[in-house]
Amino acid sequence: MSTESPRMVNVRGISYLVDEMALEDIQRDLTIIAEGLQCNSVMLMCRDTTQLIMAARSALDIGLDVYLRPDATDRTQSWMLANLAELAEAAETLRRDHPDRVTLLVGSEFSHTVPGVVPGPKSFARLWLIIRYRRVLRRRIDRRLRKLLTRTIAVARPRFHGPITYSAAAWENPDWSAFDLGSPNRRASAATTHATSRCKPATSPS
Repeated sequence: MSTESPRMVNVRGISYLVDEMALEDIQRDLTIIAEGLQCNSVMLMCRDTTQLIMAARSALDIGLDVYLRPDATDRTQSWMLANLAELAEAAETLRRDHPDRVTLLVGSEFSHTVPGVVPGPKSFARLWLIIRYRRVLRRRIDRRLRKLLTRTIAVARPRFHGPITYSAAAWENPDWSAFDLGSPNRRASAATTHATSRCKPATSPS
């Protein structure tokens, strides 16, 4: 295993939810992100793969690098994995057309967004349990999250050959050696700032 420090990437970007938006609205907003906000990248989030890829093409066409993050909130693990497989294949097509400009996230904050890591019928209920009983649940979260992330990597790697990462909650402790990027979520205000550090495969972020 390499002991080199992760390389930092000059990423200036924001997260952008594109569910149920018209293409012209997406293109307008992406232009504002690129020109008005002076961003060089955008993390696109959506439940629908077709919509997500459409938005990604628009972003790439105006010069933005893209981070693709599927939204599987409150869906079953089997649904999440099937959706990830579909997205990974579509993302690989984008990556071949736009080398070094497409990154795939396998998901976000699975400890509460996906059933099975923490008990509870809905994401908000699981999140409440985590906030209230984090110390009690810590080992369970670590064990089940890492098992689930191993499954997502097994789905994504054969289908997508660019950088792969995961958007981790502050209390989550993924095995980053399985990913190409360490990608913790940082929330400083109502807006989400996504801080990303690039690391070589099999190298954990410091």
